[in-house]
Amino acid sequence: HFVYQALLNSAKRSLDALKRRMESTGGTSILNSTKPFFEVDVQLMAPKVSLSPSLDQIQQCINSSAKTVLSCYRSVLDWGYSDVPSNLQSKHNFFERITKDMELVRVVLLLTGCMQ
Repeated sequence: HFVYQALLNSAKRSLDALKRRMESTGGTSILNSTKPFFEVDVQLMAPKVSLSPSLDQIQQCINSSAKTVLSCYRSVLDWGYSDVPSNLQSKHNFFERITKDMELVRVVLLLTGCMQ
């Protein structure tokens, strides 16, 4: 139970840190030392606005980052199951339990739709 709580806490903190970096304005004050996750170049060419990278590319990167954070819990096995054959290990990892947490699901949904 303590291992699960620790892993759940680490997943929440990782996704929250990712979310905070999406919200960063890039300020360089002493109090705000968080660097933005992306630097986006904006070009205004009447009547269009050009972004580099595009919003779709940014969203794909955010989605990939969230999936990567969560997929690492597939490789963390519950105690006593490290000797189980690899085809049965998926039943004893923490991925299913971690991804069923409603608070974590809410943060992932916020991240996967934040650029839309």
